[in-house]
Amino acid sequence: MRWKALREISNKRRRADPPDVYSSCAGAPQTAEGFRLIWIRSSAKAQQDETIRLQRLDQARADLALLAGRLNRRRLRNARLIRRQVQEVLARAQMEGFLDVHLRRGFREELRRLKRGRPAAGDPVRVVRKTVWSLRVGVNTQALRAERRVDGVFPLVTNLIRQSKKEVLEIYKYQPYVEKRFSQLKTDLEVAPVYLKKPLRCAGLVHAYYVVLAVSSLIERCVRQGMARAGIPSLPLLPEDRQTSTPTCPRILEAFREVRWHEFKRQEEIVRFPVHLSALQKQLLSLLEVPKELYA
Repeated sequence: MRWKALREISNKRRRADPPDVYSSCAGAPQTAEGFRLIWIRSSAKAQQDETIRLQRLDQARADLALLAGRLNRRRLRNARLIRRQVQEVLARAQMEGFLDVHLRRGFREELRRLKRGRPAAGDPVRVVRKTVWSLRVGVNTQALRAERRVDGVFPLVTNLIRQSKKEVLEIYKYQPYVEKRFSQLKTDLEVAPVYLKKPLRCAGLVHAYYVVLAVSSLIERCVRQGMARAGIPSLPLLPEDRQTSTPTCPRILEAFREVRWHEFKRQEEIVRFPVHLSALQKQLLSLLEVPKELYA
């Protein structure tokens, strides 16, 4: 299979590591349901798959070595039970087909006395032949070589026909950002089960939360773009006034949590107390392009 590079993404967690190269092969296969099928290969995932496989291989070998040391004792004197233990070890490490384990049968001769009591030199004895089991573990190099060919390979199934493979891959890689946005429904927006009778009301509630998500994303976008224009690297929005270069909507709104509006009516006159904004709050209003006169 020939792979052609589609996109290269740098490692954001470990910047010293090489970038993750995504490749695809030729052809346009389809699934049984008629959807478009795209095969993708990730260099980082290929390295991760190989590392995990070697770890499982070492773990399976260690477990088989422990099992070999317990043979010919108690329940492990029966071939059927020994093979069952071997299968459990291979299944636990997911190494079926990669390790060839052969159960070997041998014999050991022992002298057994025929007379009770304290042993003496002339006591009659007889030779007893006992079965001894042992394990021989080998690596199936052909199966490992075939498995390495699919390291880092995963399928993408889509109904997008006109988009290129690179565009489909970019849409797929953007999925974690979408899921992170919807995770705010249960965390910051505190969505709770609501019992509604009509489907129209369910659709209305979902639409209301969709509007909330859209507004929150626009607030973040406006602040971050304003920071880029003003050359502001970070803002002290995290607990203990720690800096963040990527402010989120909950932290932005939390900065205005202590803002209070106080007024009271004295006869026919309404008395209002001025709102005092901190320097951070004024800076956020400027980034959001919200007039400070609204807090006057």
